[in-house]
Amino acid sequence: EVRRRGHGMGTNVAWGESNAVVYVNSVWGWRTEKIPDYLDICCAIAGVVPEGPMYTDAGRRPAVVVDAGPAVDEILKRGGGEDPGGWMPLLGYVLARR
Repeated sequence: EVRRRGHGMGTNVAWGESNAVVYVNSVWGWRTEKIPDYLDICCAIAGVVPEGPMYTDAGRRPAVVVDAGPAVDEILKRGGGEDPGGWMPLLGYVLARR
């Protein structure tokens, strides 16, 4: 597993697969964005990534913060304590329209 090689929270990495980018940013806490084809290979060879907004603290600060806690509590309450699933994309859709 890649994480066992010493990469911790906030590690800058180059990643070419868009689904993996979401995963490593969200779950592992790494800093990456979808690197275009061939640039990802160049980053791997050079051992560095271009300094873009996703790789800096300032670039990763949210422009909008949403407290979804009350909505999540209500969803779980109505679901009998179980997460019914499927509501997170709906939340994203509603927030994007505002």
